[in-house]
Amino acid sequence: MLNPELFYKLKELFGEVQVAGENIPLAWASVQHYDGTLRKRKTVSGEQYRVCCPFCGDTRFRLYISYAWGLDDEVGFPSSKLVICHNERCEGNCDTSDMHFRNNPVRYLNHHLKPYLGLAKRGAVRVRQLQPSEQVSAEPLPYPKPEWVISLDQLMEQHPAVMYLRSRKFDPVQISKQYGVVYCHEYPVMRGEKDYSFLAGRLFIPVNCEGWQARVLPPDTSMKYFTCPGWRKSEALYNIDAARSCGTRYVALFEG
Repeated sequence: MLNPELFYKLKELFGEVQVAGENIPLAWASVQHYDGTLRKRKTVSGEQYRVCCPFCGDTRFRLYISYAWGLDDEVGFPSSKLVICHNERCEGNCDTSDMHFRNNPVRYLNHHLKPYLGLAKRGAVRVRQLQPSEQVSAEPLPYPKPEWVISLDQLMEQHPAVMYLRSRKFDPVQISKQYGVVYCHEYPVMRGEKDYSFLAGRLFIPVNCEGWQARVLPPDTSMKYFTCPGWRKSEALYNIDAARSCGTRYVALFEG
């Protein structure tokens, strides 16, 4: 973990805290804006601490706080861009009255973690330096090799993957042929000291040449969708290959 001090402060404030992108550092670049000015833009989000956003009723830990929050001078990136509510974008709430600071997670953190921010500004909070064995590559985890997967049309009707898809009104053969979904029976992958073999027994859904998601099968309900670590999903357009094959000049984008 890169910033244990911030992590435990957040646990005191929010209770349960989940970690995403553990041991991956933040990376950013200067990008020219449409008005000609240079803006700082994240290229790798890095390690983030996930909590349930209390401002929009979130229950899925969709408020992301970077390990680098408050460490502007050390990482060279503004803290105001390191807190994001992926549920309702609560960090964009413009109510600036003191009595309504709870409506905005940035001001909420500034209010409740003043002692931590004071230490950070004085240089008393430092990002932990990783040992070589702990360092995690920001490269995406690999998609399963052919020998690790079975095509859905080769599975028996009683197989959990087939039964799950049919319960969701999907045709396993169509899902396999049209979207390349496969059943992964083993995933012997290590990244640093982390073992990802727990992904075996899931449906793997390719998104593009780098990205994928793995869907757990019932009765397991923990971590239903596992997204490929290191994949820059914010820069990916889902189903782009199918859209291109339609031969039209326009596409419709929607959420969900």
